[in-house]
Amino acid sequence: MKELLTSIENINQPIRFAYFDLGGVVFKFSGGLETISSRLGIPLASIESYWRAQDDQICLGKLTPQDFWVNLVSHFGRGEKDMNFLEMWIDHFEAISETHGAMEELQSNGVQIGLLTNIYPSVLEKAIEKGYIPQLPYHSVIQSCEVGLVKPDKQIFELALKPINYLPSEVILIDDREENIEVARTLGWNVHHFK
Repeated sequence: MKELLTSIENINQPIRFAYFDLGGVVFKFSGGLETISSRLGIPLASIESYWRAQDDQICLGKLTPQDFWVNLVSHFGRGEKDMNFLEMWIDHFEAISETHGAMEELQSNGVQIGLLTNIYPSVLEKAIEKGYIPQLPYHSVIQSCEVGLVKPDKQIFELALKPINYLPSEVILIDDREENIEVARTLGWNVHHFK
């Protein structure tokens, strides 16, 4: 938390708006992949490779999470197709408390908070209910599955500026993926690479 807040303090221009990514920044989600690997008796690397190839399609809303699961079971020839994938997936999230604290502190210091995330349909609401995402008054929420764009497509960053009425130089993106950070930076945003 201290690293993020210090990073923001060291920016020459005041930050008025902070967009947070979710997976890998606000919560960890790798536990779901590990559980699938364990349940199906398939190496984690194979599960990760299959998931990575499908992830953008789910985040775009072109493939439902449940259809992804059914396809995975068919592909590997193991598992129960009727298992509720989304429920299992979310149950393996783990809140990153340091980020939650930073979000609350930024907001208490007058910085507006938003979410800019590649995410599956229905995950946001359920993750908030379960406490994996802080219940805060978000001033803008851009979900890939709703807008049909995924980071690092520059159009999603351009879209994210429209509802907040701030200059890119007044906005910071907190994200764990270098390719997202680089595109935001080229568009004039401030960035913090969350590790």
